Amino acid sequence: MNQGLGDQARCGNGCRHDSVIPGGCSKRDRAYETLALGRAEELNIDFSGLPPNANITVETLDRQNGNVLAAWETLGKPDNISRGQIRSLRERAAATRKETFDADAAGNFKRHHAIEPWGVALIREVS
Repeated sequence: MNQGLGDQARCGNGCRHDSVIPGGCSKRDRAYETLALGRAEELNIDFSGLPPNANITVETLDRQNGNVLAAWETLGKPDNISRGQIRSLRERAAATRKETFDADAAGNFKRHHAIEPWGVALIREVS
C-alpha cells in the first residue's frame, strides 16, 4: 500500500525528517549549513486557458519575505516567547512578497520569476 510522503522530507544533506522545516535537522548548525546550499533559479511560468485578463497573484516566501526564522533570531533565539513576540513572529511570517499581474485577453500568462534557494512561490488566480 502506498502511504505517500505525508509530512516527511529530506533536507539537502540527505537526512530524513518528520517535518519539512530544515531546522528539523538533529543540530541547528546542520540546519544553517543546509540553508546555505542551493542556488537561485529562474522559473518560467506559462499558463494558458485562463479567463481573459484573469488576475494572477505570485506570492514569494524567501529569506527577505516572510522569514520568521530571521525574526526569531533577532529576538535572541529564545526558547520561550511572549504573546507579543508570537504576534510579531506571525506578522513576519505573513509578510511574504505579493505581486499581482493580469493574464492577456486570450487567457495566457507568462512570466519569468527568480527564486532563491529554499524559496517558495505560490501562483494563483484571484477571483
